[in-house]
Amino acid sequence: MSTIKTRFGAVRQTLDILAKRLDGFVNHTTSLGVQGADPVKDAIIDVARHISDEDLLSLWRDNPYASIGVDDLALTATRKGWRVGTNIAMPSALDVDASDLACDLDDDWAIWLTVRRAVILGRLFGLAAIIPILDDGLPPSEPLDLTRPYRVLNLIVADKRELTPYSWQGNVTKRGFGEPDIWQYSPRAASSNAIAMQIHNSRLLKFGGKDVPRDVLLMNNGADDSVLRTALDAIQHKATFDDSRAVLVNDFKVDVITSPDIDHIATSDEQLEYIDKRMSLLARGKSLLNMIVLDGKETYAKSSTSVAGLADLDDRTSNQLAAALRMPQTRLSGEAPGGLNTDGESQQKNWNDVATAWQRLELRPQLVQLYRIFFGARNGPTQGITPAKFYIEFEPLDEPTEQQKANARKTVAETDAIYLDRGVISPEHVAKGRFSEGAWTVDLPPSEAFADLPDDADVDAIQPDAGVAPSAESSGFNGAQVTAIVAIATSVAAGQISPEQGATIIEAAFGVTPEIAKRIAGTFTGNQVAIAATAPEALGPDNA
Repeated sequence: MSTIKTRFGAVRQTLDILAKRLDGFVNHTTSLGVQGADPVKDAIIDVARHISDEDLLSLWRDNPYASIGVDDLALTATRKGWRVGTNIAMPSALDVDASDLACDLDDDWAIWLTVRRAVILGRLFGLAAIIPILDDGLPPSEPLDLTRPYRVLNLIVADKRELTPYSWQGNVTKRGFGEPDIWQYSPRAASSNAIAMQIHNSRLLKFGGKDVPRDVLLMNNGADDSVLRTALDAIQHKATFDDSRAVLVNDFKVDVITSPDIDHIATSDEQLEYIDKRMSLLARGKSLLNMIVLDGKETYAKSSTSVAGLADLDDRTSNQLAAALRMPQTRLSGEAPGGLNTDGESQQKNWNDVATAWQRLELRPQLVQLYRIFFGARNGPTQGITPAKFYIEFEPLDEPTEQQKANARKTVAETDAIYLDRGVISPEHVAKGRFSEGAWTVDLPPSEAFADLPDDADVDAIQPDAGVAPSAESSGFNGAQVTAIVAIATSVAAGQISPEQGATIIEAAFGVTPEIAKRIAGTFTGNQVAIAATAPEALGPDNA
């Protein structure tokens, strides 16, 4: 009976050990896979791991790899900024630049820095939000209504530690089902006047971390997972390797003193004290005088610790960490790609592609809502007149190197030389087109733009806007065209043709707008033919 119990106990013990390993293998020699005796912590996956917000904060503040893993995507995506413009005509009384509606707004409210901060905290904690504080006559717990008159009072960045779900959206027919509907905002402010408030979800511009299922969202109090959660082990391994390398460097050189009489020295306290004083004397002499005094039978040598394979191990741990943080090795280490490092250049391009996709999928929707709030505000750049359509255009992240710029100029110059040899363009055309604004440009205007243009003429003044029909005031007609226009105007002034007929002829023959054609073909006297379309040299001194 005892034998059966012993065998049953052994089998049960083996099953217990196997149950502690997900793959079912245990190495009894090294204790790998045996809970409590495994020399490698990562042999057993901790599926119930919980990282507190304070632990995440300390890790982000103190560990450089954690800081890079959280910050770098946000810094890359917001590094060049963005433009907000519209193709809709804005009232002239507003005095705003339709191509950059948010320029002054970004300066006054520090939009770029506010968004960057919210993105970083969202990636760190799994949730951060920009809260626009509005004077709209409604309590913050009510849904946002942009049709009411309101003013923007402030922008607050809050993180997960300050936001707690107050109620959840349970209606499957509404957007945001299964997500918090109203949040409890408890600011961590130094002022005693800071009070908690309930804020409707529509009033928050949220930024998260790693996406999670709806049930995990519930356990996380409405927050995603931190981007550091899956990279925690890799960060610990890399930090442990760096610490071990520092210890190895400290022990890289060891002084060795050989004494043939050491075996004859007894182990009494007095003799051990003699040895200790002897070693201290040698160390002091080496430190102060850079020399040591030896007995005639003693020898001194230096022993170095081998570091073979250390660089390969460093690369392996760095690659593991880069994969866990989902970023290129060049970004993690801060190495600038260049020289023969073609793989580094491709990694940089791939990282910019990742940041560009993240801008479009994660950042752009929040920016659209933020600028919509500002455009609808009475104290916004458009004074409450929201453009029917506006666009957000991110500046390109790829920046050509100086060598790439030089190669591009060389290619363009070789192309220009071919056109010059074939007589397609003139040297004046190249000089004025490439350097028309005081700096080299790759875009060369058509040759018609410089026809009969005086050397001191303003090149920019004759360039028509894209998408606008060329007008007589901006087309720069040549001499033959000017003569023809003068003849038509003279015929109108002499009564040979009506002004309407003259305007129709000018509009059809020279492609000007109807308004300009009417101005040219208006009622003239015989000696007051004034044409706005003529080149300066075709005009007399009285009407130039």
